[in-house]
Amino acid sequence: MAAVFSAFGIGFSDLGQRYEQPLAAVDYPTIKQTADHLLALGARDMFAEGVDASACTPRFRLTVEDEDGERVMELDNLHDATAQLKPGDRASLELVLLAPLPHVTLGEGGDIGASPAQAEGMRVLRDGRGGQAETPVYELLSQRPGARGSGPAVIEGPSFTMRVPEGWQFETTAAGDLRLTDRGV
Repeated sequence: MAAVFSAFGIGFSDLGQRYEQPLAAVDYPTIKQTADHLLALGARDMFAEGVDASACTPRFRLTVEDEDGERVMELDNLHDATAQLKPGDRASLELVLLAPLPHVTLGEGGDIGASPAQAEGMRVLRDGRGGQAETPVYELLSQRPGARGSGPAVIEGPSFTMRVPEGWQFETTAAGDLRLTDRGV
């Protein structure tokens, strides 16, 4: 299921690039020069992704290493960095450049009434024990929200056909998605 969750997650994600560079000095001109360099890298890479950098949101962070460990600070303004630094600090500047993408939305959850899923027909499948069994076939797009059924079953979607094994339940959500639950039978 990793591929499914990966594909699902990208529907809620923006396009982003991340860059980090050590600061040669802790004065404002060096910080500004480093920021400009990181922005140029970001503009180049976003262009390669088909995105105009002017449509992106830049966020800068400053990381300072000292004898007590590491401090990371979000910067609303590059001038804020100089207030966080003292001569001799080891620091780096990080840029995260985000291009907002359209996000998928989930339909209203709400409380929907359960109803039996309606089979479109039967299909003979091997039963895994050397025999065959007639198995109901459900067309996903013709099911109402809240439609439920149990395996063994075959579900045909617009771009897939799947077998639901015995002991599993399937149902359609209010958004028209398919949810599978292992009932452990």
